[in-house]
Amino acid sequence: MAAAALFNRFEAGGVVALQNQPGRGRKPLLCAENQLYRQVISEQIEQDPQRLKVAKAHIEKQLGATLSESTLKRFLKSPA
Repeated sequence: MAAAALFNRFEAGGVVALQNQPGRGRKPLLCAENQLYRQVISEQIEQDPQRLKVAKAHIEKQLGATLSESTLKRFLKSPA
């Protein structure tokens, strides 16, 4: 962020305005709290637990989202 923008935020709201605003950064592709994601992924993994690429293709088709194998593995490791 440019110095002028920071200065303007400070003048408008003081030190509180300089804090990071919510919603910054990239949003996760898969949300662990979303029960639909959990259900779709667990069904596909149960059907073919040894072939992650095949399961990933079915999951992408059902959810309409493109994701990597590492994203899927990370999601599977996350607590329910």
